[in-house]
Amino acid sequence: MEKKAVSFDDVLINYRIRKRFKTCLVFLHGLGGDLAVWEKYLRFFGRKGYSTLAVDYRGHGMSGRPNKRHFYALDNFSRDLHFILESEGVSDFVLIGHCFGGIVAINFQKLFPNKAKAYILIDTTFKAPTGVKMIAPTGLHKLLNLILEKKHLGPMQSRRDFEAFKGTTCWSPRRIWSDISNTSFNSWFFSFQNFVGLNSIGVLKSIKVPCLVIVGGMDTVFPIPVSRIIHKHVKHSKFAIIPEANHMLVINNFEAVKKKILGFLAQKGL
Repeated sequence: MEKKAVSFDDVLINYRIRKRFKTCLVFLHGLGGDLAVWEKYLRFFGRKGYSTLAVDYRGHGMSGRPNKRHFYALDNFSRDLHFILESEGVSDFVLIGHCFGGIVAINFQKLFPNKAKAYILIDTTFKAPTGVKMIAPTGLHKLLNLILEKKHLGPMQSRRDFEAFKGTTCWSPRRIWSDISNTSFNSWFFSFQNFVGLNSIGVLKSIKVPCLVIVGGMDTVFPIPVSRIIHKHVKHSKFAIIPEANHMLVINNFEAVKKKILGFLAQKGL
């Protein structure tokens, strides 16, 4: 069932939830994406006996699009998720995040330590990519922010078919343009700026629950060494490489990813 809720700071958050079983798998999409990227996973794991929840972040999908940069602070994405979990009475859950979704999941751990039963972090990072510093909000960027904040945008009116991007590369211009245009440049740019200064090594060390780190062997966005560092600092975490996969493994390698997730959940008794 697709639902909407007014979050802690009055931003409308759209999400899809199916509550039938005790353990809920919570799927967190990448920057510029939306919950529809998880369609196959929601159906598959629903059939496997799990409740499921997928969220459109603020500024993404069918959720509201605030027009001020401060609304896109990283903590706010995690607080939205916590608000929905609390509102729905979901207490037994596993966070599964790809790319930016992994960052949101790690940040959730910072704000709500070990509240999740487990984490599955897919092709993500613990620190800001070098390129993010180029759009730090100084000088010209501050002026651009002021201009962008004068625009008022509504939510997306229709879902994208992410199967249309199956087989795309890490840096596919067509897919990246789709991410930016559907999210809106405003929301994408405001969200991206809030990566500046990110370093979550301390948060990784605080994770005491089971964790699976998955990385595509051909990922050039957050390559294998980044995931190895996450694995190193999360005590007792499991590490899995999908050799033939790039950064878009959630779309391109559904069979391999679902197998890794299912195996981990079974091994941990979740």
